[in-house]
Amino acid sequence: MEQNQNIDRITNLDFIRGIAVLGILIMNAISFVLPKSAYYNPSSAGTDNILDWIFVALSQIFVAEKMMGLFSLLFGASIVLFIESQKRRDRRHPHILSIWRNVILLIIGSIHASIWFGDVLIIYALCAPVVLLLYRMNRYFNLILGVLFINLSIIFAIIFQPIFDAQGNLIITGWVKDFVLSSQSEASKIGLGELWFADKTMTGELFGSYIVIDAFGRALGMMLIGVFLYRSNILQGSYSNSFYKKMAIAGFTIGIPLATYSLIWGITKDYSPSIALIHANPHRIANLPLVLGYVGLLTILNTKLPLQYLTRIRSVGKMALTNYLTQTLISTVIFTIIFSNLILSRSELILYVIVIWTLQIYWSKYWLDHFQYGPFEWIWRKLTYINAKEKNT
Repeated sequence: MEQNQNIDRITNLDFIRGIAVLGILIMNAISFVLPKSAYYNPSSAGTDNILDWIFVALSQIFVAEKMMGLFSLLFGASIVLFIESQKRRDRRHPHILSIWRNVILLIIGSIHASIWFGDVLIIYALCAPVVLLLYRMNRYFNLILGVLFINLSIIFAIIFQPIFDAQGNLIITGWVKDFVLSSQSEASKIGLGELWFADKTMTGELFGSYIVIDAFGRALGMMLIGVFLYRSNILQGSYSNSFYKKMAIAGFTIGIPLATYSLIWGITKDYSPSIALIHANPHRIANLPLVLGYVGLLTILNTKLPLQYLTRIRSVGKMALTNYLTQTLISTVIFTIIFSNLILSRSELILYVIVIWTLQIYWSKYWLDHFQYGPFEWIWRKLTYINAKEKNT
């Protein structure tokens, strides 16, 4: 593995990516320890006291889907960055190389998904070719299309909500009946299933389809907006701090009330199946302004924090793939193998999250003091360039 060396990187992207990969663990830890339903329906598990509900409130408003949103923005930008980098190095067929790079990511994601159901790498790898097709178009077209994709699940929530009754069962009439008859699978007859109720063991096909549509729509939409932000030189931190301050204030001013309304709606209705999908719509609308607010805030912090802190967080970002995968590996070993019967509340989970954060903040800096790439980044890079050639070879 190559020894560390000075390379030209956009430190703002590394810093934001570092915060995002650490923040993602707050929500993913719920899936590692609690039933699947706890992620979508906080009242179903892990909310035993007021501290747990404070965790729910803060995580739902400030973390849920926002950290993945940041990650997706940066992934979209990284696709353009990669193409530009290959052209500067005079590589042959940079777009084909980018597709191959994401085939490798798809394989890594598939292995990861066999360990944990919440993998996002597969989604990213499958969205990448679409971004490759669109990134050279007018940047405002990418912005508009990105906004449309992000809000796709809002439309589907309105369409799908009426097919579930007050108990979360599937109302098998009309087009739903036709779907069940054509599918002929047991899962096609199930309503909200294990993604909403802790005592269920199967995911309903239609609710599962909604979740998949939402995940792909948000990921692809944020990637396209990431392309817009990169091509506008916003992600690079090229503007004044006053610009990013306005960006942060506007994003949080719009996003926090919407996300809070969605949370209150869910809690006051005790997360009833009758609002399972539609109560999240204000939250969906809030995601983009909050993600943009974070971009503004984190860009300012990237110029203001002491260098010793910035270096550590940037190191976490440079090793984002390794840190993301090791979060799963460590959690699987601890909660599936060593303490297989351990159930934690949400407020107890945060202690585990802090321990993993501490480990990753320290080991990332230590590793990159000795090597240029994180271990999984190195593997991904080696496989990407295994047959790559320059134009003059």
